[in-house]
Amino acid sequence: MSERKPNLILRSDMPLEEFIEKIIVEMRSLEVDFSYTGFGTWSHSKLKAFSSCYLYFLLNNLLKVKYELTESEMDMQESLRMKFTGIIAHGILEDLVNGIDFDTSLAKHKDKYQSDLSEEAWLDIESLRDRTQMFMDRFNFFSEIHGKESHHTEQKLAIDYVGNPVPFDSKKVFFRGVLDLSILLKNGDAILFDHKNGGSAEHGLRNYESQLKSQALLLSCNRPDIKSVVPFIHFIQEGGIAGGNNVYKRGTIQEEFLKSIVSRIDGSIEILKEKRKFKQSSGNLCQYCEFKAMCKTGKRGSGGLLKPIIDESVRFFK
Repeated sequence: MSERKPNLILRSDMPLEEFIEKIIVEMRSLEVDFSYTGFGTWSHSKLKAFSSCYLYFLLNNLLKVKYELTESEMDMQESLRMKFTGIIAHGILEDLVNGIDFDTSLAKHKDKYQSDLSEEAWLDIESLRDRTQMFMDRFNFFSEIHGKESHHTEQKLAIDYVGNPVPFDSKKVFFRGVLDLSILLKNGDAILFDHKNGGSAEHGLRNYESQLKSQALLLSCNRPDIKSVVPFIHFIQEGGIAGGNNVYKRGTIQEEFLKSIVSRIDGSIEILKEKRKFKQSSGNLCQYCEFKAMCKTGKRGSGGLLKPIIDESVRFFK
């Protein structure tokens, strides 16, 4: 999976005053254009951050701050460890689908990430052997029964403002994403699999509809021969799979899904302009946020130790 290059790297053992000052200096060189094209290239994760917490969006997406936690801090925040192990599990599944065995893939990822995770975390990853093999058994069976023409892993797709396909790194990109696994069938349909490290198939697709629709849009715009898209979610830790009942027809994808994305962006911009500051919000995103400890310190709803950054953000609205 590609890694975003940070503008500013800060460590958790840095003095608080220095931490805040470096971010504020970076903010004073930032210009913000409050339009749906003014925030640069969009993706599902960027839009989710924008609509969930404006403070996180400012730090992570606009300022591109990378906050490095120590190994012990990572282990204390289980959700963050899950986020990191999820990246590795995704990589192993990609290798398996492309014919690389589990042990070879695990060794490759250990070479890259050995120092980033505790021994306990690596044992958790090794325990996925049977569950990833279960997915491969289903993948192979599914491919044979439904007539697979081809499959693609970690597929980078992008579109412009009107839905035309463009190169992933083009300056014309409006929306883009990386698809975990797509399977093109001989009958003209496409199957989408998105891997989730946590969660359960018991709850179906209802919490992932916006992501799956954005992926279907990218795939449909880049492959005009696709008739419909059927989405699935694979829950890595549980081993379960949800989906198969929703069918996104090409006409619906082309007519509705891009409009929905633009509407979500515009709505979130209007709320931000009303607030007149990049204020924090509590929600599901908090459990995966590396700034959580500082944000939750102090009076409820104040932004905690990050309050000076929120206060400084008022300058963008003058």
